[in-house]
Amino acid sequence: METKRNSFWTFLVAFILMSIFVVYLFAYQVPAGKVGVLIRLGDIKTPIDETPGLKFRLPWPFDEVRLLDMRTRLFSTKLQECLTKDKRNLNFKITAGWRIVDPNTFINRLKTVEEAEKSLVSRVDSARGRAVGEVELHDLINEDFNLQQEKFAAFEDKIKETLNLELKQADWGVTIDFLTVQQIGFPQPTTNDVFKRMIAERSEESKKIISEGESEGESIVSKAEAEKRSQLALADAKARIIRGEGDAAAAKHYTIFRQNPELANYLRSIQTLRKVMTERTTLLLTTKQTPFDLLEQDAVPEVKINPGQ
Repeated sequence: METKRNSFWTFLVAFILMSIFVVYLFAYQVPAGKVGVLIRLGDIKTPIDETPGLKFRLPWPFDEVRLLDMRTRLFSTKLQECLTKDKRNLNFKITAGWRIVDPNTFINRLKTVEEAEKSLVSRVDSARGRAVGEVELHDLINEDFNLQQEKFAAFEDKIKETLNLELKQADWGVTIDFLTVQQIGFPQPTTNDVFKRMIAERSEESKKIISEGESEGESIVSKAEAEKRSQLALADAKARIIRGEGDAAAAKHYTIFRQNPELANYLRSIQTLRKVMTERTTLLLTTKQTPFDLLEQDAVPEVKINPGQ
């Protein structure tokens, strides 16, 4: 009984292993996003089943399966110098996205993904050189950002359309989904010349602005000086008028004082005392000095008033 049970388990394990081996020889798995190209005795079996899942085949050497990724792949070119229509050197680096559209043609013409990208880089370099040769520098580098974006997009689209037309004619079974200029710049000697020219232009502009500022400053100062002289002249004229009016008024008083000089001296002394003794003040003064002589008895002079005054 025990011997029969051991034989059963041995047979079961052997059967499972044999089944796995048979499945490995006669089946293959196609993941999502890929297609399995079945090559039987060197010829591609068509039509190609692009649905993912478990597929069946004949064992090697009758059938060979090539799994191809149908999703978009990226590649970039090296930074390469190109000449524009107006004879300006520019460095370009391009990044593109490509994918397989016809697995049968792809395998017949390009064989592998590595070989395909190598051939595509060569095609992109050639198309880029021709496209750059048809545009001028200001079409790619412009102070107007919106205009530059518009012309740059048209430049990239032109390269992409040219490439897809060439790929269709070459019948490679691939297409370019998108293409963009990843890097653009001037070669080092050209960059130095551009910087020197920019510095010279900025220097000239700076000198012009400084000159205009100095001229405007001199004009402002000149106007201010003229206004100053005008105001001073007006003030001097008004001062002369006021001085004349004051002199005229003083002349009237001087005429009266000359008629009675003792009264004039008395009034001036009183005015001086009022100015000196404006607050509570203690003074030790001699009455021998004007105007303090008024503090003595009999210091008030006899005022003679003329009739009619």
